[in-house]
Amino acid sequence: MNDKIVEDIEQIDMSEMELPSFAIYKNPTDYPGKSVARLFEGDKPTNVVLIKKNVRELHFIFRDRTRLTFFPPLPGDSGNLVGVWM
Repeated sequence: MNDKIVEDIEQIDMSEMELPSFAIYKNPTDYPGKSVARLFEGDKPTNVVLIKKNVRELHFIFRDRTRLTFFPPLPGDSGNLVGVWM
């Protein structure tokens, strides 16, 4: 599955999704040196990603422009997972 990279959250249509969330990763293997927000539908990843230079930029987007809540990673989660906005 090829990723669909978007520049802004407004480019993402989540109207048909029951439980959208965004997993935030710092320096993931598929985008080394970047910070990535990957859209999930429930517990399944989609091909939609938002890429920024750092995690702070991603947090600003979700905190200031959505009604989502941030949850930090749980013990045993991937080492590069920063948390999930849902």
